[in-house]
Amino acid sequence: MKKIYALLLIITALTLVWCVYFFMPVRRIIPKPVDTSKETVPVFFPIDNNYAKFMAVSMASILANTNNPVHFYVMHSGLSDENKAKLEQLKKFRDCEIDYIEFDDKKIPFAYHGHAKHISKETMMRLYAADYAPQFDKVIYLDADLIFVSDIGTLYRTDIDEYYMAAVPDRILYFGLLKLPAQVLYANAGVMIFNTKKWRQDNIIETFIKLLREHFTEVLYPDQDVLNIAFAGKTVYLPQSYNTTVNFPYPFYQEEDPTYDDAKVIHWAGPEKPWKYPNVKKQELFWRYAAVTPFYAELRRTYLFNLLPFCYDLLVKKFSNKY
Repeated sequence: MKKIYALLLIITALTLVWCVYFFMPVRRIIPKPVDTSKETVPVFFPIDNNYAKFMAVSMASILANTNNPVHFYVMHSGLSDENKAKLEQLKKFRDCEIDYIEFDDKKIPFAYHGHAKHISKETMMRLYAADYAPQFDKVIYLDADLIFVSDIGTLYRTDIDEYYMAAVPDRILYFGLLKLPAQVLYANAGVMIFNTKKWRQDNIIETFIKLLREHFTEVLYPDQDVLNIAFAGKTVYLPQSYNTTVNFPYPFYQEEDPTYDDAKVIHWAGPEKPWKYPNVKKQELFWRYAAVTPFYAELRRTYLFNLLPFCYDLLVKKFSNKY
C-alpha cells in the first residue's frame, strides 16, 4: 500500500512540476511586417477538423518568420465554422489570406472501397493541388505537424521550372518495393514545392490516377508513393534543414546524427507530438508559436489531458524494473 501511495504522490508531483513549466510566460513573438512588393507565397495544408488547431501553430510560425504576403489554402474534409472563425483570428497576428477548400472525394471514388480503404480522403488531397489557385505557377504543400523557424519566402524562390516538384529526401527503407531507379532518392511529402503550371500543362492528375490503380497493392503511403513514382528523376532535392524530423533516426544515407542548429523547418513526423508528450524534442518551439494562436487554451488542455497517463506509464515502468 505504501508503494501505491508513493507512486501516486510522485505522479502528482511530476504533474505539478510540468504544469508550472507549462504555464510559464511565453516570450512574445513580433511578426515581420508584410512587404507587399514581394511575391505572394501560396501555402496548402490538407487537414480534417481535428487537426485545425495544430495547423494554426504551423501557420503562425510561417507568418512570424517572413515578410512575404502569404495566401493559405486549407484543403479539408469538413472543417467546422467554429474552427474557421478561430483560424481567421490569425489575421490579427499578421495579415494574410485564407481560403477553405472542401475536398470532393468523388474525384477518386475507387480509392475508398474494398482493398483500397487505407487510402484516406485527407492523404489524397495534395495530388489535386493543381486544380486550385490557377493564378500561381507553383505552390508549397505542407503537413500540419511542423513549424517554420525560417523565411518561407526563401524556400518558395527555389527554382523548379524544369521539374515537377521539390522535396527533402526521406529515410524510409521500403522504397525498393516501388522499384525506383537506383539514383533516385525517396522524397518525404511533409514539405514540398509543386510546379503546378507544369502539372496542368501535362495533365499530371491523370498520371496519378493511373499509378494509383496500378500500384495500390504496393503503396504504404499513397500520395507520397505516387508522387515519388511519377516524379522519379524529375525532382529537386531540398536540403535536410527544410524537413528536420524529430524523434526519428536520421536518414539512412547520412553518416552523422542530426543537429537542429541549421534547421529551417521542424517536423514532428512520427507518433510523438509536442502536444501529447512532455519529452518530445524541440517542443518549446511548438508552444512558443502556439501561444499566439486562438487555439492555445485548447492545446493546453489537450497537453494536460495526456500528461497524467504519460507520467503514470513512465513510473509504472520504473517501478516494474526496480521491483
